[in-house]
Amino acid sequence: MAERAKGLVIADRQLAPVANKPLVLYGLDAMRAAGIREVGIVADEHAGEAIRALVGEELGAGVRIRYLPRRPEDDPAECLAAAAPFLGDSPCVAQFTDGLVRGDLRPLVDELVGDDLDALLLLDVSGEALTNLDDHRLLRLAGDTASGPLAGIHVLGPRLVREAANGGCLDQLVDRLLTAGGRARTRPFEGTWKYVGRTEELLEANRLVLDDLHAGPWHGEVIDSRIEGRVSIGPGAVLESTVVRGPCVIGSRARLRHAYVGPYTSIGDEVEIEGAEVEHSIVLPGAVIKHLGGRLEASVVGRGAKLFRDFALPRAMRVQLADGDEIALS
Repeated sequence: MAERAKGLVIADRQLAPVANKPLVLYGLDAMRAAGIREVGIVADEHAGEAIRALVGEELGAGVRIRYLPRRPEDDPAECLAAAAPFLGDSPCVAQFTDGLVRGDLRPLVDELVGDDLDALLLLDVSGEALTNLDDHRLLRLAGDTASGPLAGIHVLGPRLVREAANGGCLDQLVDRLLTAGGRARTRPFEGTWKYVGRTEELLEANRLVLDDLHAGPWHGEVIDSRIEGRVSIGPGAVLESTVVRGPCVIGSRARLRHAYVGPYTSIGDEVEIEGAEVEHSIVLPGAVIKHLGGRLEASVVGRGAKLFRDFALPRAMRVQLADGDEIALS
């Protein structure tokens, strides 16, 4: 039955990398594994172009990608209504918020279709407390007394998608359908879902993926270096006089010299690290880290950023931070 379903991704920060792989690809891979062959990506012009450049029009294994426009002010229900012509009469797996999606979706689609449900609302099983009032209302509507939050990805029937045209948030759509005799149910989602909006959440998602990393392959050049644990090294990478302790991934053409890379670290493509220690961090492609004089921990270093110790006199601290950036000194 899953082959009848379509996928829908409402994208915002879905290009953020986890273990050197953009978040959007985890959700798309899970949908492809479930037998879904058509996925709509709802995104504004900027995000849509970036995802199109990454993914293209076809994911592989016959999965076709359709790009659907989104206005900046559109909420998830409005995005669902805009996607209704694409979804048609098919059930859909809809990812409403950014995050890491893994796990087996096929049985969930089969349950929705087989039991003639209008919505199968998935619960996050991470053990976090439920704080969102809309989530509370959705759970009450579905007759669930669980305390965990909703996962941010759900399986929806065509009647609920059509109801989105009448406006309202997701709990209002479900309420109207239930009043009209529809059916909704909750189900724990055993796969991984992690909302990613803050640095610590991105690092936690990175840790979850790296926990499943297998050792190797090593495609780069390792010179007078020590590799411990589960480590993946991309093509063209060069490690010289460096210690790497996994789990961690090192991207293609990265250059590490007299460096230490500790567990739960993702080093992006073409990153340069010299005379520095990095642990439990994400370093995006093209970044440069040199001679810090201390270990960098629990940090995200942006694409093309430069982080280095300047020995010129007079000594001073010089930083460049974008809006919303954060720096902690110790």
